[in-house]
Amino acid sequence: MSHRLFILAMAVGVCHSFDHSPLFAADIQPLIKTIKAVSSEGAGGRDAAKAFQQLIEAGPDSVPALLVSLDDANPLASNYLRNAIESIVDRAHDQKRQLPSREIEAFLADTKHNSRARRMAFEILVDLDAKNRDRLIPGMLNDPSVELRRDAVARVITAGNEQFDADRKEEAKATYLKAMAAVRDDDQVQLIKKKLEELGEKVDLPEHFGFIMTWRLLAPFDNTAGKGFHIAYPPETELDYSKEYEGKGGEVAKWVEHTTTDEYGLVNVAKALSPFKGAVSYAAAEFDSDRDQAVELRLGTDNA
Repeated sequence: MSHRLFILAMAVGVCHSFDHSPLFAADIQPLIKTIKAVSSEGAGGRDAAKAFQQLIEAGPDSVPALLVSLDDANPLASNYLRNAIESIVDRAHDQKRQLPSREIEAFLADTKHNSRARRMAFEILVDLDAKNRDRLIPGMLNDPSVELRRDAVARVITAGNEQFDADRKEEAKATYLKAMAAVRDDDQVQLIKKKLEELGEKVDLPEHFGFIMTWRLLAPFDNTAGKGFHIAYPPETELDYSKEYEGKGGEVAKWVEHTTTDEYGLVNVAKALSPFKGAVSYAAAEFDSDRDQAVELRLGTDNA
């Protein structure tokens, strides 16, 4: 009888172990698909929650695939997936199981991936070995991830400060200029600018960043109840700076040249022309580029 009981206990133990064995990377794709099907409004949330509970049982080898899944996930799905990654990584640490650091670093190195996911990969690698921060950050000075780039710029600024304090002025100037070539965050821009000016280096931010400072502005055209979104006013079919048009309420709309003095190239159309209400305004500028490249045009309004 005791022999039979022993065999039964072994069978139960095997079944119990099998039921809770970790998922492998190849098994998680259906779960990821279910989670990514959740809408930003929460539709499909119940299925996503069930999939999440299964997903957190996945093994450490699933982390690279989960990081990749963040590339095109909506915010709600991303929250599920990031939490799953954190749970899997924490359990791997607790159980002293090895994470696939080489694959995680390869994901980090591929700048086409989601910036927040790459930041997460970076933090995982640093948690694995604090020395990874010093090894990886210097190569991220021109990284498209603003967070990773900021860390890299901060290191260069620190190096410049040390040279400055040691009275190695020329070295410090070269180091600050290196940081200025990569910086994007305003607080760092202003810090570097101040240090360079203390070293006698004139800093022209519009010239440095290539901002367009002079624009032609035209307003107002009627946008009552948003009608302007559906009307192609004259500037959309012809660009003739010498012409005048009948604008909203019978006002004369004519092109006005405006050069901004803002060091970041900001143009306040309301101040440059007039704070028109319910109106369409146009801004035009021409510039030459010596090569094909991506540019940014940022628009904003207090009432958006």
